[in-house]
Amino acid sequence: MSLAIFPKMIGLTYTITKSPIAGRTLTQESVSGKEFRLAMWAKGSNRHQITLDFAFLGARQVYGAASQIPVAAATIVPALNLANDFDALRGFFLEMQGSFTEFLLDPVDEDPAVQAQFGTTDGSSTVFQLSRNIGGHSEIIQNVNGTPILPSYSWTAGDSATVNDIVIPSNTACYLQGGRAGYVQQNGWPYYLLCTRTSGVMGTVEPNWRSLQLVGQTIADGGVTQWTLQGVPFVVYVNGSAVDPSTYTLGPTGLVTFSSGVSTPGQVIAWTGAYYYRCRFMQDQNQFDEFMNNFYEAKKVELISIKL
Repeated sequence: MSLAIFPKMIGLTYTITKSPIAGRTLTQESVSGKEFRLAMWAKGSNRHQITLDFAFLGARQVYGAASQIPVAAATIVPALNLANDFDALRGFFLEMQGSFTEFLLDPVDEDPAVQAQFGTTDGSSTVFQLSRNIGGHSEIIQNVNGTPILPSYSWTAGDSATVNDIVIPSNTACYLQGGRAGYVQQNGWPYYLLCTRTSGVMGTVEPNWRSLQLVGQTIADGGVTQWTLQGVPFVVYVNGSAVDPSTYTLGPTGLVTFSSGVSTPGQVIAWTGAYYYRCRFMQDQNQFDEFMNNFYEAKKVELISIKL
């Protein structure tokens, strides 16, 4: 099972085409015109056909830091953080052998999962499949991007903070700050943060967490506290309370297994975090056009998501 991650290029435009594939249906029509239909896929097992448009791929692309370069092997002048994005994407396509090998795609144009319900306790069940809500439809999630953590709390204006507290952005910030801004960021969304400068009262306005692009960067919140970016979280909640990761395991296909049955029936199990689409290229050949010296474009990079 490939864990290769599709490189994030700053030349990706806002023209992202998605064609949801809801399933496979066998339809038989009787002589009277009445239809009989059989769904071949379980609900929630949908897939997506995705077309990406790269307006430019710089063969001499400058990045702010070495850790922002999408493919380290495409670095050509390390001292200047200069990389060849054309080679990076072309090389990734060749390395995947076109449509043969699957990879992981960070769907930056999608909302993160924010306390998304994926189960209800019945007193005995211990295994639950992750899912997210799409306008009332529950889509199965198999590939998680994040580290299981136990946050101290979500960031809340005016609350007290203590050094070494671990927080995640508020639910509101997860949605309002969770768009495609900063596509080159390597860390996904949302983040989790560590209080690293003095205890005290947090600010009155939640910071723009998306201004942090690298693990280890810090941001002040308007109060006396300072927060340092740690990475991408994965948080499980039972009845609204975060659960210690030592009490469950997260499997490679999105199965959350608790060490014992959650004893009280009727409690909502939810999660917050980021996720990947598992995809492959749709063709074994792709076109890159050089429209200016050292600048290429790939107007139609076609992918299709797959299931494990």
